[in-house]
Amino acid sequence: RDFCLSRGLGDVYKRQIEDDARAQLQVETEAAEAREVREAAAAVRREERTRGRAERQRVALQEKMQVEAGAMLQAAEAAEKDGNLAKAANLYLLATRADPRNEELAKKWGAVRTAAREQRGAAAYARAQQRLDLGQTADALPWLLEAADAMPTAEHLAHAAFFVRQSDPSAARDLAMRALEALRTT
Repeated sequence: RDFCLSRGLGDVYKRQIEDDARAQLQVETEAAEAREVREAAAAVRREERTRGRAERQRVALQEKMQVEAGAMLQAAEAAEKDGNLAKAANLYLLATRADPRNEELAKKWGAVRTAAREQRGAAAYARAQQRLDLGQTADALPWLLEAADAMPTAEHLAHAAFFVRQSDPSAARDLAMRALEALRTT
């Protein structure tokens, strides 16, 4: 009987140990799950903070670029008023790069750039004509080439082709072909 009694107590202790082990395992499992939930929530908060910081930096950079574009725009308009079209075109280009979505800046840059090229071409052609009037053909050639490059009208290209024909027939042929193309497209 003692044996049975002790055996019965052993079974009770064994069940108690197993129940305690199951309970401990349950507590550890719940703690691990709670820890995973907290870590996942913390990761989400970190990601939200990172996104928020990135968005604030993007907005700040965009605002800075718009301020720079505004400053470039004012400087470009001042240069345009002063008649310095090359400087104005460069400043409009910088403003366009600072604010690439601003279509108005892009239009102004294109218009002023074209006007600057025409101004440069007209000035170079006038210098070439002065040299030609003085009989300085060799000194006129670089100005004729500059005029043809800056403002490739049929007239500028043809004059450059005529005066370069002796020294560089291949370049003269290219200039003449471009002059014919300019005549065809006008």
